[in-house]
Amino acid sequence: MFQNFIPILPYSVPTRNITTVEDHARVVEGVSRCRNALINGDKTSYDWDSGYTCHQIGSGLIMIQLAQPYIISSMRILLWNCDDRFYSYYVAVSTNQNDWITVVDKTNEECRGWQELVFDPLPVVYIRLVGTKNSINEVFHVVHLEAPSSVPIAIK
Repeated sequence: MFQNFIPILPYSVPTRNITTVEDHARVVEGVSRCRNALINGDKTSYDWDSGYTCHQIGSGLIMIQLAQPYIISSMRILLWNCDDRFYSYYVAVSTNQNDWITVVDKTNEECRGWQELVFDPLPVVYIRLVGTKNSINEVFHVVHLEAPSSVPIAIK
């Protein structure tokens, strides 16, 4: 049953993406035409109108709740990239929705496409993605989220 996890009591360290519908993750904040577009595993079927989750910059956020607490130290997100726009954003995690730790701060960067995110291992139940800039309009769009990242990430 736990072949994809390394137990560290009282938490598990996942060895594969656990931000999926099958693993009972859920999107609790964010706007999408398809409720689970961010966590349905589809990384290719998106366009101008669908296949992403978004929020209004300055007044919203995207939040995912995991099925249980996990120790996470990497994520991978795909920012919507159907044109040449860039985004700025940050990622915070929490176990209780009251105490948030910012694990990635890209508020002063111009980010496009796939984002490989590495941070110190932390217990996580909630993941908050907050867009702070879109070079074209006032909406932050994310197509896909994985935690932990499904690709090996080189440590710098």
